[in-house]
Amino acid sequence: MYMKSKPAKYGLKIMCLCDARTHYLINAFIYTGKNVLRRNPKKLSIPTLDVLDLVSPIENTNRNITGDNWFTSNELVSELKSRGLTYVGTMRKNKRDIPPQFQPNKSRTAQSSIFGFTGDRTLVSFVPKRNRSVILLSSMHHTDLVNKESNKPEINEFYNSTKSGVDSLDQKCASYSCSRRSRRWPLTIFFAMLNISTVNSRTLYIAAKPEDKMTRKKFNVLLGKALIQEHLQERLSLNISREIKNIIRKVLGIAEQNQPDATDLQPPPAKRMRCVLCPRSKDRKTPMTCSKCRKPICKQHAQQRFVCNACTTASEMWSDGV
Repeated sequence: MYMKSKPAKYGLKIMCLCDARTHYLINAFIYTGKNVLRRNPKKLSIPTLDVLDLVSPIENTNRNITGDNWFTSNELVSELKSRGLTYVGTMRKNKRDIPPQFQPNKSRTAQSSIFGFTGDRTLVSFVPKRNRSVILLSSMHHTDLVNKESNKPEINEFYNSTKSGVDSLDQKCASYSCSRRSRRWPLTIFFAMLNISTVNSRTLYIAAKPEDKMTRKKFNVLLGKALIQEHLQERLSLNISREIKNIIRKVLGIAEQNQPDATDLQPPPAKRMRCVLCPRSKDRKTPMTCSKCRKPICKQHAQQRFVCNACTTASEMWSDGV
């Protein structure tokens, strides 16, 4: 879909419910448009239906939901209250249920606030600068408390401290992303799921071991190795080249298989092949091969046991921990 206000104007839109403090993804679904068929006996608005779908795993837990002005309405607050949840969010100024006194006008002084109360919700209009206003609706707050230092209402400060859960998740996914360019949307969604799973798994790890100060980069590397370990062990049993098997053994920390004896280094008579380390201009043919990677090499580029220089260098680097 197209969103003019976003840096990436085209893409797949995913509705998310995240924890405001840890940015853990709780629930999500792909937004498919307004015309999608849904069960809606109460004739609720699309934003309200979206929120109700997202909060289904946390109903009746006495938690608070923070949302922007696309979601906020009295209708949503009433539905969330019946599900044991409170709500705080900004409101669009074109909503019919906002009194005229709460709208921006030149007569209101900067840093002033107007409160409106009903039995279960509070409406506040804060003026950050003249002829501007920020209108918020809350079913969590029922007082007219204002911070004396910033002159902002308590509702406004609470909203600012809890509004960035989804944006922070996006930022974390982008900083260490496994995504690749693709024109296939299922693959794009799969990459997004992998990115989100790394954030969620590290959040759970920190919750289980708060004393461990492992960086996210190191955690992702260890997680990636753990995910491929079983697959690498399976590949060792396949009929693949010795060079690849040795690389897999190094990754898994398994000792390499014993090298053949010196008597076995000379291959049986076969077609002479060009040395892989000599320039093509020399066109030097040899019957010998490297005992590790089995690539053809000449005496000039071989050690005593006919191990090519490339394999010797790689082995030394690995033993030094590089």
